[in-house]
Amino acid sequence: MNKIRTYLSIGFLVVTICLVPFGSVRAENLLSSDDLQIINKFENKTGVSFNEFFADAVHDEELCFETRSACTLPLNKFASNINFLLGNDGFVERDERIRRVGVKEAYEVRKTISRVTDFKIDFAIKEIDIKERATYFREIDVSAIPTENRKRWKEDFRIVHLLFVEQELIDLTSVEFYAKSWVSKKIFWENETFVESFISFYKSPLLCAGVFVTAPWDEDELLFTQIWIKSNISDFELTKCVQEELYNAMGPSEGENVPSVFDWPNLFNEEPGKLTKLHWLVLKILYMPQFEIGQSKDETRVEIAELIDASRK
Repeated sequence: MNKIRTYLSIGFLVVTICLVPFGSVRAENLLSSDDLQIINKFENKTGVSFNEFFADAVHDEELCFETRSACTLPLNKFASNINFLLGNDGFVERDERIRRVGVKEAYEVRKTISRVTDFKIDFAIKEIDIKERATYFREIDVSAIPTENRKRWKEDFRIVHLLFVEQELIDLTSVEFYAKSWVSKKIFWENETFVESFISFYKSPLLCAGVFVTAPWDEDELLFTQIWIKSNISDFELTKCVQEELYNAMGPSEGENVPSVFDWPNLFNEEPGKLTKLHWLVLKILYMPQFEIGQSKDETRVEIAELIDASRK
């Protein structure tokens, strides 16, 4: 079964679904001197162990869907190449500001994510082929998918879909109509949880949110994300939303011990409202092969300690 997971970040509502022995850390999987400098500066400035901060950032959720409370989850991340899609049934093409600010920022973030994770990330402003993909996605039991289609499923369905919410269309219809027409069906099958979550988000003062679904063949592997961003916000807020939600879509999140992305310490006086060297280091480490999908928080603590120790030698 695949799962939908939910957590509440500080400042933004985010509705989510998602060992190698010490002596065998390969040289290409070690941290650089610049990486170690970031870690040292983080610990000196905050007095917090980077090992614990990292483990919290990739495991803890402030509000989980199943329990409606804080929880600790196995490690979630994408397993391979991803498709970044921007589709709003023509809204992106019609709105010059969304293209100039939102799409441009998404493109820049995508380039850095690709470099840090070493993943190929296709980027396009286009619609998801709903009819074709829904045929496969309704088969929640992956064993029911014809063998010849499984490879294509795994290659095509890792998607981050950025949806800029069209206020004018909601004004002409209703938020309920919009959710059922453009939100749920864009996630391959109709799901009332997504509809309810979107309506709750839209009626709140929060600016952006995301729905995350894990894979039916591995409930801890991220498969699909749809990000919602209100379009009637300032350019600065739009830029921050795109950055934060695309970053969180890759696996890092907020929890009881880890604040919202833009409340992380700015160690090198970098540009406000932008992801920093600390953010990219956390993502780089998360996507190192020794950090395996589904591993526990305790296993992550062991891995990060061994990685840092080996890198310092």
